[in-house]
Amino acid sequence: MPRITGLIATFLLVMTLSGVAFADFRAGASAAVQQDYATALQEWMPLAEAGDKRAQYNIGLMYEYGRGVTEDQHKAFKWYWRAAEGGVVLAQHNLGMMYATGRAVSIDMIEAYKWFHVAAKAGFALSVDALKKAPEHLSEEQFVQSRILAGEWIKNFSPEIGT
Repeated sequence: MPRITGLIATFLLVMTLSGVAFADFRAGASAAVQQDYATALQEWMPLAEAGDKRAQYNIGLMYEYGRGVTEDQHKAFKWYWRAAEGGVVLAQHNLGMMYATGRAVSIDMIEAYKWFHVAAKAGFALSVDALKKAPEHLSEEQFVQSRILAGEWIKNFSPEIGT
């Protein structure tokens, strides 16, 4: 039950973001809250394919947890990646988690911490906490490398975060 409650809270948080086709996004969010994931997917998929980062993130969640779709970590990764490139901090953190745990990709702690740095730079508390655990997973040199990669990513994809 806590996992579902977390999903609902995440859906509602992401629902507050601005973007195109807000009415369709709201219809999908409403359906998801009611656990009508088939309708949510029907509303969100066209938006996600058109580049709506909120819909991309939520579809990633659906695939990660098998809500209304067959659980598929590779598809979750794909949708999180698109949302992360659009600046969705939750997607950036989730990519870090996927790299850290080897879900859909090989474990790569440098890449995981790159994403934690990116999300932490945007102020995401769970990523800030993850960075505190870096000494358990990375050498100092690897940690610096992950921070450099994050800085390059921010410069190329989210220059406003770096300021």
